[in-house]
Parts: sequence; C-alpha cells; structure tokens
Amino acid sequence: MAFDSSDSSSDEDGGGAYRTMDNNNRRSRLGTQRPHHARPSISAIPRTVFHRALDAVGMSWDNMHLKHILSSDTYCSHVPDSSLTVGSFNSQGQPLWHEPLPTCAARVDALRSHGHQGAALRLAVAVVRTMKQQQLVAQRRWHESQQQQQHRSGVSSSSANLITPCTSRCTGGQTSLPVTSLVPHTCTGWSDGWVGHPLDPVGCLFDTLADASLIPDDQTSRTPSYFDPVGVEDTSVTVPPRYHHVPVIGSRDRSETYLTLAVEVALIGLGQQRIMPAGLYAQEKSCKQEDRLIAKLQEIELDNSLVAVLRRQAIVLLEGGPSSGLGLGIHPESIPMHTFARFLFLSLLNYYPDLAYEVGLRAMRLPILEEHEDADDPVNGNVSSLVLSRYPRWFTLGHIETQQCTLASTMLSAAKGEGLRLRTVLESSQRHIHSSSHLFKLAQDAFRFATPENGPRHPTLLSVAFELGLQ
Repeated sequence: MAFDSSDSSSDEDGGGAYRTMDNNNRRSRLGTQRPHHARPSISAIPRTVFHRALDAVGMSWDNMHLKHILSSDTYCSHVPDSSLTVGSFNSQGQPLWHEPLPTCAARVDALRSHGHQGAALRLAVAVVRTMKQQQLVAQRRWHESQQQQQHRSGVSSSSANLITPCTSRCTGGQTSLPVTSLVPHTCTGWSDGWVGHPLDPVGCLFDTLADASLIPDDQTSRTPSYFDPVGVEDTSVTVPPRYHHVPVIGSRDRSETYLTLAVEVALIGLGQQRIMPAGLYAQEKSCKQEDRLIAKLQEIELDNSLVAVLRRQAIVLLEGGPSSGLGLGIHPESIPMHTFARFLFLSLLNYYPDLAYEVGLRAMRLPILEEHEDADDPVNGNVSSLVLSRYPRWFTLGHIETQQCTLASTMLSAAKGEGLRLRTVLESSQRHIHSSSHLFKLAQDAFRFATPENGPRHPTLLSVAFELGLQ
C-alpha cells in the first residue's frame, strides 16, 4: 500500500498532536507552582502516575496513519518528507510514528498482550525508525548550533579554542562544563528518560523485535522485561536465547532486520542523556534496567551486521551533542555512561580499537563531581560526601564510582601493551576519578595486570600502577 505524504498532513497524522490543547488544559488545572528545590532543566511539575493515567485517558486508536501502520507491511510514501522535518515518513518513504516513547511502547505491549503480534511488530519498527531519525536530527542541530556559535564569535574552524570530540589519543579532559554555554541543557525530540521509566519502553521494544528474531526451535520461556523481581531469588538456570536475522518485511534497506533494530533501540535508549531521577527507588530502578538491557545485548552473538550497528551508533552518540549521554554539552546532573561505555568498549575493541577507546575515554567523566571539585566538605573533605548531602541526593553515587573504576580498569588491561594509550587512560583516570579508595583499587588492578602468574611482566603498566598508588 503506497500513500503520498501530502495526504497525511492533517492534524491527526501528528501521532498525538491533536491532544496538545487538551493536555495543556489538564496541566493548568493541576497548578503551575514551582517546587522549592526544582532543577532548571526539569518541568516545574514532576510527572507522576496520575499524569500518566491522564495521558492514557486521552489515548486513541482512531488515527488513520496509525491504522495504516498497524495493518500493512507495505505502507509507504512515494514522496518522502525531508529528513529535517517531523513528518509521517522518513527520507526512504517509510512510516514514522511521533508520540512519547513510553506511550508508543504501551501501545506495542497492549497489542502483544491482546494477540496482535504482527501489528505490534509493525508499530515497533516504525517507532525505532522514528527514534533513529530524531537522533540524526538532534545531531544535525547540534552541529548547526556549533557553527552558528563559531560564526558569531568570529572563531575560525582551525582555532585551538574550538570544542572538538575526544579521540583515542586525547587526555579525556573535555568535560561538559565548558560547553554548557553553547546550548541549553535540553534534549530534542523525546522528553522522558527511557531507561528507568516505570513502563520500561526500551525493554518492551527490544523484546518485541528480538522475539521476532528467535530461531524457531528456541522455545525457552523467559522472564518478561517489565517484571522487577525485588527480593526474589532466581534459582532457575538461564539458557541464552539464540537469534538469527529476519529481514523486515517491506523494508527497502537490505541490512535492516528485526535483530539489528532490536540492538539499535537498546543502544539509543542506553545512550540517551537523562537526568538523575530523585529518590532511591527511581535511581536503583534505572541501574537495574540498564544492567538488564546490557545483559540482553551480551547474549546476542555479534556478526558483521551487528558490529556495523554498534559502530554507527557509537559514532552518532559521540557526535550527538547534549541529546546523547556520550556527547558534548551534557547537563552536569546527567546519569553517567560508565556501564554502557564498558559494554561498547569491549564489543568494539577487536574491530575498531580507536573508536572503542574514544567511547571509553569520553565516558570516564563524572560531571556531578567535577562541578563540585573545588568545593570543600567541612565534615569529610570528600567531594562524594558533599554531593550525597545536597538535593537531590545521588543515592547510587557509590555504585556509579565503582562502575567508573571498572571502566578504567578494563581500558588499562586492554592497553597494557601500548604505551601511548596507557598514558592516555592513566591521565583520564587521574582527572576524573575523585575517590582515593577507587584510585587505590585501580592501582591494585594495574599491578595485577602487569604481573601475570604465567607470562612476562609489563614495565609500563607497573609504572602506571605506581603512579596511581601515589595519587
């Protein structure tokens, strides 16, 4: 089924735009007073379960564009929209669906639970394509804002003052703080933080696409992504699923399969810049969902197609600006990317080592501590304890610093035979790790890597361990 994009320019085809006025009226009834401790980057009224219930009341399935997506694998446009506009089709004429991601995932989950597997899969594909386009639009806008800033300040592109992405030979010294004046701390496209969201939208989309890629004889039962086994001991033996590539029906891209889209939605979700939520439970939930997604990605056996997806997403995330957790210009209270970057580093190391180190070094930063590194804590003299006593509190800061140390340890182990990279990782660790206990642990790890039981010693790595110990 083919449609001209000019036929889908009505208010309905915005995928939720027709509810804007109604939602604004609801918000006005809830009040607009600003909380005493509100952060400038967050909406004045924190969204609660009641806001989501109001959103669900306004949800409709009558949109014609949505109906075409759900009913046909060949629904497309012969006059695709510009990639710079938020339209109903992408540059290849494939249908898109613009709606908050949790709402999209709720639709997909509802379709699956009511037996409409094909419709759920079609909508999931359209949503992931929309996420990819929004990601590229955000990257393009970031580059345009940099060029405009350079033009206004009269700085040439060859000036040393320009903000350039980290490379595999950089010191990891670029932080988010000098860049914050270039762009506001806002993300384009999607607004909610996806990983840690109560509806687990990324996990829902990943499961929908990954289940379509299971080998037919693999019928092992698995725990749903939305099940959060708090206090439950899992004694069952987990059998890793076996996947294969199934081409997306009706796709014009031969390399696009349900498995590549599943990996891509997980990478985009994990790489999204998101503000640390308030509250212990919300922060722990974010960590659990991140660990669960990464564990699912690690179960997938990499091939050339999936490595290409990893490479493409790593580059886009590094160049994505403030919409990406690995980009420049992120908010100081953004959730760090240490755990996710370690997964990317290990996955890319044997294929694209320069890119792997670029990701690892960029992710070493911890802006929430670097913002307070000149402050004095009158009690402990420790930056971490100062951050823990502020509002909102980072209850998971200890876990975050441990993951930062683990990322540094992984890079030191991989670079033990390369002096230049060892020095780069050392300088990045000395700059970004603020805990003396974690620096000491990193020194112990470096010493262990430098003195294997069966093999020659590594003098350069021993020197690194000595410097870290003195730090």
